[in-house]
Amino acid sequence: MNKKINPFFIKVDVFPSSTINVGVITGTRSRPSFKIPPPTTIIGALSYPFAKIRGYSESGAVYTPALLASIIRGVYITVSGPLIPYSSITKMWFYREEEKKIKSDAFAYQRIYLGGTLRPEPPINLLYIFDPIKSEEKLGSKWMEEIVISAWSMTRLGDKESIISVSNVEEGFADEIYTKEITTRFLIPLRENLKIETLDGGEIEVFTFYDWRYVKDPKLIGLPLINAALVYSHLEFATKKAKVSKEDGEFLAYKIKLSSGEEYLVGW
Repeated sequence: MNKKINPFFIKVDVFPSSTINVGVITGTRSRPSFKIPPPTTIIGALSYPFAKIRGYSESGAVYTPALLASIIRGVYITVSGPLIPYSSITKMWFYREEEKKIKSDAFAYQRIYLGGTLRPEPPINLLYIFDPIKSEEKLGSKWMEEIVISAWSMTRLGDKESIISVSNVEEGFADEIYTKEITTRFLIPLRENLKIETLDGGEIEVFTFYDWRYVKDPKLIGLPLINAALVYSHLEFATKKAKVSKEDGEFLAYKIKLSSGEEYLVGW
């Protein structure tokens, strides 16, 4: 396949400054957090610097996360660190206009502590796969350069206090394949009839997220839900490899070459 039409990928290695919070939408003031950033948050982390580079206003006609979601084929993550949420009681002040009074309340604010790790490797690896044809149609001929610059410029992953530093960005072209079996350490979208097995320890953790492929505006409530899995060791605090297979046919996957070797990803 001509590399000009092969899917383009970037892998972004990030270090959180201390904690991350990716709040679950609830009907209360308390802010429980997802244990890992969902795809919508991963796309949002890239869209913020991309909007700055492009000169898009946050309240303008272009909603950048939706624009990027429309050209992305896959979003993935691995995590090395304790995925243990801790909650602290935070006092919040607010103004009741109808009463003309300032009031306060206390709520539980949950965070995942991933900063300050003694390990040399970055705690979080983010990976994006882009459709090159759609990307050039919507963003122009310099879109790959702008995406890579945006990746290096990422500053947060989650809420505004979830500050990150980018340590490395890799880029390249992925091979699109159809296969009956792969091994992967990245997030696995749970497509129909896929079987997941652990290879070197860890447990299969399943997460339910809003489906990033349907994002049109900042309102996520009402979007379809999608399940994804990660094999994670609570003893080693690290993502582990999984074998993904399908008995009754083949499934879409991507093969990429990184500095650490070949990796495989399950297609969305």
